[in-house]
Amino acid sequence: MSNNSNIILGREGEKAALKFLQNNGYKLLHKNWRHKKMEIDLVVKKQNKVVFVEVKTRKNAINSLINDVVSFSQQKRIIDAAHNYIDEFNVDEDIRFDLIEVHMPNKSPKFVHHKDFTYPTL
Repeated sequence: MSNNSNIILGREGEKAALKFLQNNGYKLLHKNWRHKKMEIDLVVKKQNKVVFVEVKTRKNAINSLINDVVSFSQQKRIIDAAHNYIDEFNVDEDIRFDLIEVHMPNKSPKFVHHKDFTYPTL
């Protein structure tokens, strides 16, 4: 798959993941929030918890081994970006880091939602 195809697939996956989250009671705060070279795909809120969401989209089977999906260095960048987000927006609520795997072999996505996939103590 070409790099452009991966970008398009990733955008479709993020859009589907956002809809999935909204259908489950989450409110979007930011999409593709960036700090320097770091990015958080989705920042959502449910009740009094701010959730930083990494979205991974695949056409093939979902791999539920977290470290195979999001490397340790990627997890560290997400955590670093979240710290900057918390500082910038004065977040004073509980936080969580989630991973949503989106499997899109066709136009009917399937989701695996890993809550607390990483912790800021890394």
